Amino acid sequence: MTGLIAGLISLTGRNADSAADKLAVALKANASCTEPEIHCDNEVVLLQCELRAPGAEPCAGRAMVQDPKIGVLASDHRLYNHRELVEDLGLGRDSDMSDIVAGVLASRSDRACGLALIDGDFALALWNPQTRSLLLGRDGVGVRPLFYTYRPGEYFAFASLQSVLCDAGFASDAPDQTAVVRLAVGDHNTGERTFLRDVRRVMPGTLLTFENNQLRSQAYWKLKPGQTISASIPATWMADELRVRVQDAVRRRLPEKGPAATHLSGGLDS
Repeated sequence: MTGLIAGLISLTGRNADSAADKLAVALKANASCTEPEIHCDNEVVLLQCELRAPGAEPCAGRAMVQDPKIGVLASDHRLYNHRELVEDLGLGRDSDMSDIVAGVLASRSDRACGLALIDGDFALALWNPQTRSLLLGRDGVGVRPLFYTYRPGEYFAFASLQSVLCDAGFASDAPDQTAVVRLAVGDHNTGERTFLRDVRRVMPGTLLTFENNQLRSQAYWKLKPGQTISASIPATWMADELRVRVQDAVRRRLPEKGPAATHLSGGLDS
């Protein structure tokens, strides 16, 4: 599924229904998507919608997963190893990919270990009503975006797009001057900082936990150092090895059926 997610935890003890309405309006204003599905749990709301092409017929979208073992899952994802996961988890072959993501999380008490099993792109939010905890996770490379804003004593909010948080009124569009200056001098490593003062990004390969008004971050994946290649190895061998790896990467990302399209760089950045 390619979509958007959003949500909020009210820290004032008040019901968060009005926050759900604001986030739903902001989601639809920032992208062409299905009508967001909304899960409300008193002071907690989660939203999920599916992107669709402008002018396409409206559809219901894919439902959030509600599993008594893990809670409520809102996710934006594309899995490349879903066949292997279905077999390992003992799920049916016709299992929805959202159910596969939920199954992976349920299979490990350490949610970070569960996320490490997924080969694909994802951004997800998991609300556990038993422990009253929220987990935010993002794929190792950071293909699917996920942002959050935290105002102690008021709320913790997240969304796939920074603009959704701003348009819903939960984050200011004031710039983060430090991040802007660092970029201007050529330092692109701003970490969690964004160009907006109130907004932070969930880092790639990271699991955030918000529980008891505390925010914890845990890295579950890092790129391993590559093997050193001897200078005596022929260039033809390296070219063949690269070809095999590229072909495998493309194969895993092609749809199982239906047409596929691609685009090539125009070389303007070379």
